[in-house]
Amino acid sequence: MGEILEYDFFARLSDEFPLQQPTEIELELQQQIADLKKENELYKNLLTGKLG
Repeated sequence: MGEILEYDFFARLSDEFPLQQPTEIELELQQQIADLKKENELYKNLLTGKLG
């Protein structure tokens, strides 16, 4: 539809809704989530006998 109207809807939307950089707290929480996922995988492997 944008081609027919010769209008770049994506450019307009990106102007209206710019991407936001994550805050320091969000970055810390993302790291905690990643660490907990690794820990869960470790425990899962221990329980299923896949480690040593």
